[in-house]
Amino acid sequence: MQLSAGGSPGVYACACTILQQEGARAFWLSYPTTLLMNLPYALLMGSANERLRQLFAPDGDPSMGAYFAAGAGAGALAGGLTNPLDVVKTRLQTQHLV
Repeated sequence: MQLSAGGSPGVYACACTILQQEGARAFWLSYPTTLLMNLPYALLMGSANERLRQLFAPDGDPSMGAYFAAGAGAGALAGGLTNPLDVVKTRLQTQHLV
């Protein structure tokens, strides 16, 4: 449930509404799905970033540009490869809204 979709006046009111309408289980329902999506992203992002930094600075002293390029490349790679998982996660989390 999004704050803008429900018309709730704030985060606390939104949490109270969810607790009353759906129970405490609603707060943890999508946690396993979120973990299954975020873990592959984090693993890909970290390993790609490290490898790209080594590629951009083989002498072991990367410049600021090498850090930015490695981060951008790793983020694009990880985001592109895990995007299907993110779509599945979002659909599972919002299936009751449709």
